[in-house]
Amino acid sequence: MPQTLRDAFISDGIVIVPDAIARDVVDDVVRQIKRELRDPVVSGESGFPRGVDCDDPASWPSGSARRVVEIVPPSDGADWCALRTSERLTEALDEVLGGARWDIELNDVDAVNGKCDTRHWYCPVTFPENSCEKAVRCAREARAAIARAEQSEKRRRTSDESGRCTPAPARWTEGDSARAKELRESGLEWDFIAKMLSTSELTWSAKQCEESFQASWTPEQDAKLLAAVTEHGEKWQHITSMMQQVRPGCTKKQSRGRAMMLLDERSANVIHEEREYKANAAAEEAGKTLQVDPAKSWHPVNRRRMLNRGWHLDIGAGFSPDAVRTPEGHPFQGAIILIFLSDCEPGGGGTAFIKGSHKWVAQHVRTKGGIVHSDLNSWAIELVSELSSAGRLPLSYEIDANEAENAMSRHDIDGVIEQLVGKAGTVALLHPWLIHSGTSNLSSQVRYLANGMARVKEESFKEQGIPTIKEVASDQPKYSRTLDFMPSTEPDEQVVRPPVDETLPRVSIIVPVHNAARFLDETLSSVCAQTYRGPVEVSIFDDGSTDESAKFIRRWREALERVGISVVVNGSRWPESAQFVAEDAPNCGIGFCRNRCIQQSSGSILVFLDADDVMMPNRLEVQVPLAMNNPRAIIGGCWKRYPSGSTEHYEAWANMMTQKELHLEQFRECTVLLPTWCMTRANFDEIGGFVEAPPGSGEAEDLIFFQRHLQLHYEQNELDKVPSMLRAGDYPHNPVLLYRWSPQSASARCSRRRLLQVRAQAFEERILSLPTWEKFIVWGAGRDAKNFLNEISPSARQRVQALIDVDPRKTGRKYTNTNVGDEVSVPIVHFAKAPRGLPVVVCVAKRRKGSGVSGDLESNVDTLGLIEGTTLWYFN
Repeated sequence: MPQTLRDAFISDGIVIVPDAIARDVVDDVVRQIKRELRDPVVSGESGFPRGVDCDDPASWPSGSARRVVEIVPPSDGADWCALRTSERLTEALDEVLGGARWDIELNDVDAVNGKCDTRHWYCPVTFPENSCEKAVRCAREARAAIARAEQSEKRRRTSDESGRCTPAPARWTEGDSARAKELRESGLEWDFIAKMLSTSELTWSAKQCEESFQASWTPEQDAKLLAAVTEHGEKWQHITSMMQQVRPGCTKKQSRGRAMMLLDERSANVIHEEREYKANAAAEEAGKTLQVDPAKSWHPVNRRRMLNRGWHLDIGAGFSPDAVRTPEGHPFQGAIILIFLSDCEPGGGGTAFIKGSHKWVAQHVRTKGGIVHSDLNSWAIELVSELSSAGRLPLSYEIDANEAENAMSRHDIDGVIEQLVGKAGTVALLHPWLIHSGTSNLSSQVRYLANGMARVKEESFKEQGIPTIKEVASDQPKYSRTLDFMPSTEPDEQVVRPPVDETLPRVSIIVPVHNAARFLDETLSSVCAQTYRGPVEVSIFDDGSTDESAKFIRRWREALERVGISVVVNGSRWPESAQFVAEDAPNCGIGFCRNRCIQQSSGSILVFLDADDVMMPNRLEVQVPLAMNNPRAIIGGCWKRYPSGSTEHYEAWANMMTQKELHLEQFRECTVLLPTWCMTRANFDEIGGFVEAPPGSGEAEDLIFFQRHLQLHYEQNELDKVPSMLRAGDYPHNPVLLYRWSPQSASARCSRRRLLQVRAQAFEERILSLPTWEKFIVWGAGRDAKNFLNEISPSARQRVQALIDVDPRKTGRKYTNTNVGDEVSVPIVHFAKAPRGLPVVVCVAKRRKGSGVSGDLESNVDTLGLIEGTTLWYFN
C-alpha cells in the first residue's frame, strides 16, 4: 500500500486532501460564481445559458440543454489569494511535486472586453438532471398533439365543398404542385423550377419547392398514414420511413402536413388518449426513478450529456491542443487541482476517474515517442469506450471493492470507473495523464467545482524535469498470465515436445516485435504448446524497442531451443545482430519488421504471429496442411478476442462469413485477419512482400498485400476452381488464435483515408477495368460515396452515371466537386428511379449483423436485380 501522498499519486494517479480550503473561502468563491452566471464578466462559451439563477430551480437548464456550464472567474479577489496559498494545499503539492518547485497562476481577466487570454482556472457548474423531466415532456407533447388536432378539425370544418382545405395566403397550392409536376417531368432541376414558380410577392427556394411538391394522395396512403399516426404518435421520422414504402419520396414535412389535414374528431380523440396514456406511464416511471439511489445510477457524461464521451486529459493553461505531449511532460502540466466548492455526494455530479489510467497514457505516449494532445484525447475516449463496451471497466457501484481487486488481479477487468465525492473544501490532485470525465448529477442540488493546474517552475523543469511523470513513463507493467492450455508462461520451466517428424514441411513463425515486453511470455509460450510434429522455426526481429523486449526475447530463445524449436533473432538496436543499425535506431514500421523476419527465416510455410497474440495449440496442425494443398491461397483462421468480449460485434462479423462472403466482402476490408495468416513462401515471394512505410504514415500493409494477392491469383484460381482464401478452425469453439485487445491496440489502426485510398485503387484496377463496368452507378450520396468518387481516377469518375440514394432531400440535384483536379458533376437520383441494367458499387455502410442477416439497405439494393460479385459490389 502507498505510504505517502507522492507514492499514491504515482501509483493511483490521484490523491484526496480533505478540508484543504477554508469554508468561508469556498463560500466567497461560490457567490462569485453565482454572480458570473447572472452577469458574466468573461463572455460565455457557445451554449452558455442566459437568465440562470442558481437559487431558483425554475431557471435551471432543462430538456435537452446541457447541464454543465463553465464559468471563467476573474479570480482577482482575496478569496482566490487565500485559496491559492492554502496551507494544506501547499503541503500536499510540496509532497507531490517537491518544495518550491511549483506555482499556481490565477486568471488575468480583461473586464472591459470580456476576455481571458489564458484560462488558468475555470469553474464547472453542474445542474441536476431532474428525473421528472420525462413525465413533463410527455405531458407537453400530449397537450401539443391535442392542440394540433383541434386546429386540424377547425381547418376541416372550414374547407370548401370539394373537401380540400382552403390554402392560406402565400402558401403552396395545388396549382403549384401541378406546375411543378409538369416541369419535373420535363427534366428540369429544382433550382430552375423555383425560379419559374416565384413571383414578385413570393419567392420560392429549391428546397421549399422540393419539400412542398407532392402528388395526390390515394385513399390507401391516407389510411396507412392515419394508422401510423395512431400507433406512433409524434414520431414523424419513423412515420415518414413507413410512408416511403407506399409513397416514394415522401418527406417528414409532407407526412405531418397531410396527417393534420386528415385528423377528424375521432382521430383527435385517439391521439389524445394515446398521448395521455404515455404521459401517465412516463409519470409513473419517473416516480419510480425518484426512488432509485443516485449513488447507484450515475454515469460518466460530457457537457452535452452524451454517455462515455467526456473522457479526456487536462491540457494545462497555455498549452496548445496541437502541441505534442511527450514522455518528459511539460512544465504547464504538474498536477491537476480539483477543488470541491459544494458537498459532492455519490450520484450528485462531479468527476469520474479510472485509477491507474495514467499508466495507460504513459505507455501510449512512450510508444509513440510523443503525440499531439488532441489525438491523445481522441485515443482516450475510444479506449475507455471500447473497454466499457466490453465490460472491462465496470462502474464502482456495479462491483464489490474486494471482487474488483480480485478481478483485476485475474485480468478479468482493466479497472473501475469511480466518482470523486467529498465535502466542500476538499481538494483532489490528479496526475496530468489521468483519464477522467464529468458525471451526471442525479441529486436535487447544484454542484460547484474549481479546476486548475499546478505548474512546475521553468528552472526546476530544466534541472529535474517532472519526477512524477518520469517515474510513470519509465514503469513497465507486466500483464502476462498463465492460460489453461499452455505448458508454461515461464521460459525457465521445462517443457517436453514430441519427437520432430522431418518429413513434414518446415514452418517459420514470423514474429515482428516493437515494445512488446509485457506480452512476450504468453506469445512465445503459445509456440511451445503447438501440437504440430514437423520442424518449427521462430523468426523474430526487434524493431527499435525501447522497453525490455530484448531481455524477454533472449530468455525465450534459450527456452525454445531447449525444446527443439529453432530461433532466428535480429534487431536494429542489438549490437551483436547482423542487422544492427544504432543503439538509438528508430522504429521503422510493421511492414519493414515483417519483411526482415521473413528474409532471415528458412521455412517453406510462413505463419504470422503478432507479438501480443496467442496461438491455440492446434493452429499449425490445422493450417499447414491447408497451405500445402492450396499453394496460391492465403490461409486465415477463426479467432477470438483476448480478453474475451472485447469488440464482440466485429469479432462475430469477421468470424461468421461464409466462404462465398470471404470473396464478396473483399473491398470492405481484409476478410481474413493478417495475424491468422499462413501461406507458402513461394506465394509470399510471388506477391512481393509488404509495403514498408514509417509508423504513423498510414501503412495499410496488410490490406495492400491482401489486394495484391487477389490481383495476382484470383482469376487463375477461379479457372482452376480452387480458393484464393480459406479459413481454418471453427468459431467460437475452436479458433486458431486469441487476438489480443489492449489499451495500446486502439492506436494501431491506419487512418480511414489511407484505407479508402487502397481499397479504391484496388477496385478500379480489378473491377472498373472490366468491360461490363464501362458505365456504372454509385449507391449513396453521403460522405462515403463522395469520398469514393474523389479517390478514383478522373477517367473513372467520368464514367459514373449517377449517385442514387433513398433520401428525397438529396435527390433531384447534382454533386459537384472542383477540388479533385477535374470537376466532378454527377446527378443524384432516387433509387426507385435509378437507371436499370448498369452495374452498381454500394458506398453506404453495411451493418454487421452476422452471416445471412440482411437489413434495409440490402433489401433496397436487391430491387435492382443485379448479381453480387459481378455487377454489384459492396464497398463500405
